[in-house]
Amino acid sequence: MNTNTIKTVLGNISSDELGLTLPHEHIACYFEYFYGMLGDEYLDKQALYEKAVKYLTEIKLTYGLSTIVDCTPVNIGRDLDLIKRVSEVSGVHIVASSGFYHTEEAMLFDIPEEQIVKNLLADIGKNNVGAIKFAVESEEMTKLSKKLLSALCTVQQETALPLIIHTNAKNKNGRKILQTVLEAEVSPSAVTIGHVSDTDDMDYVTEILKHGCFVGFDRIYKSSRPEYYAQKARDIYTLCERGFADRILLSHDGLVFNGFRADAPLREDNPYAYIFDRLLPALSDIGLTEQEIHSMMTENPKNMLLCK
Repeated sequence: MNTNTIKTVLGNISSDELGLTLPHEHIACYFEYFYGMLGDEYLDKQALYEKAVKYLTEIKLTYGLSTIVDCTPVNIGRDLDLIKRVSEVSGVHIVASSGFYHTEEAMLFDIPEEQIVKNLLADIGKNNVGAIKFAVESEEMTKLSKKLLSALCTVQQETALPLIIHTNAKNKNGRKILQTVLEAEVSPSAVTIGHVSDTDDMDYVTEILKHGCFVGFDRIYKSSRPEYYAQKARDIYTLCERGFADRILLSHDGLVFNGFRADAPLREDNPYAYIFDRLLPALSDIGLTEQEIHSMMTENPKNMLLCK
């Protein structure tokens, strides 16, 4: 495969076609067994589809959004048929993910690591998956999470796909996770340590960045407080001053449907809007140029997906 090719749910595209990209989003996260039990009472998939198309189309038309990476792993509701429909109608490229969330699922304990690798490679090949996702929430990795991460490192080396890792910035578990990944000889440029926007400790984030990986300021939340966006802009500006402007990824971790919440409604406001409406103006106010911001929203996600 051409090294400048990106896998999307509708087929391969040139990396030059990616354009303005949100590199850590979701259409929905949910549990298939709840959907099997409750059906539309839990999740109305047609309404989800319609809202996802509406929200992505709005951001495409208003701000020029071209691509999102849907970081939903296989065990929390990755629905490829729905994602394909959303991509077709909205005109937004969607990169799908393989991999696992941090739920301790019984069947994964007994499956040998080699079989997990085989299954993941089959998923990636069959479904044209363009990214690998993993999640660790606890401060220390469990026996299962270590096995899964080891399998995903093997998959990354065999596929050359980016490895995007959900971490907990509050307990700073990204240090040990990154150390484990690098010890498995995964290239730092193939790794994104996610959710560092959950801390204002930029020394911790700098420590991560010094290894050469990407970091995700990928939980930009809805907030009515201008100070929230001003603080995130200050944090990003600090990292840019330290020489890491080309390793920072901006995204929302947005969801049209969050099935982790009991009786969760579909999102009534656009989950993909706050970076454009609030954060980018705050970055301009603090001194980043339009070209610097453009690069952060186009070149950095492209290089992340290409593992450069």
